[in-house]
Formats: sequence, C-alpha cells, structure tokens
Amino acid sequence: MMQEKWVKWEPLNGLMQKYYVDTVSTSIECCLKIVLIDEQNSAKKVHLVFEKFVAAYRYAHESFMNDLIFNLRESHGKSFYAEWTFFKVENSTYIEWLTEKSEGTFMPKDYIHFSLVCGDVVLDVISVDDPIVNFKE
Repeated sequence: MMQEKWVKWEPLNGLMQKYYVDTVSTSIECCLKIVLIDEQNSAKKVHLVFEKFVAAYRYAHESFMNDLIFNLRESHGKSFYAEWTFFKVENSTYIEWLTEKSEGTFMPKDYIHFSLVCGDVVLDVISVDDPIVNFKE
C-alpha cells in the first residue's frame, strides 16, 4: 500500500483551528453524530452528522496514537495537526485494516476516512459520504 496522505479538510467556512469532543452518539435516526466544542469558546459548537452508512469509527486518546502523532510531526510538522482539527486521509491504513478484517467484503474504494484531531483525542470515521456539518450554539 502507498503511504497515507493526510489532507486538511475544511467542511465549513469560518471554522476555528481547534475543537474538543463534546459528544459522540449513534441512533436509529442517523448513523453517527459528533458534537465538537470550540477550544476558545465552549458555547460554540460544530455538529457533524453522518447520515449514510458508517462502516466504523474509533475514539482514542492521543497517548494510544503515538505512532500517528510521530509520523504526522515528521512528515508535516507539529503545527499541521496541533493547529487544525479536520482531516481526510488518503491511502488509509485504517481502511486497509478494515478490508483485511472483513476478508474482502469491505471495498476500500467506496469509503472515505475522516480524522478529527481534537485536543487529546483522535476520532476516526470511515463512511461512504461526507457528513452534514453545521454550527450550533
């Protein structure tokens, strides 16, 4: 597999640089809903709603993602991930892992890897489509 490529993603104009995770929830109405809090003003929130199929998501404290943090620092510099929250990952090792675990039923070309680097948490989502993203207060 080719090396992962992390691309800054700006799903909405006017985003702040850093957010923290407020809530992550799943329900019958939507596959996955993520609420992020602005680092500078906790009253300002961003909602991401994945309405279509979500294949997987993982929520990990950054201390369990040391290899990721090291690789991002080496390839892009610390400010790349320390001063931005929203990313898309091309040639994703997470998608590769899911493909391997599904024994070929998971088709990687159909999925998008979103990564949210939020304070001390990394939240990854594998979905078939972009989420609906909007501001809430």
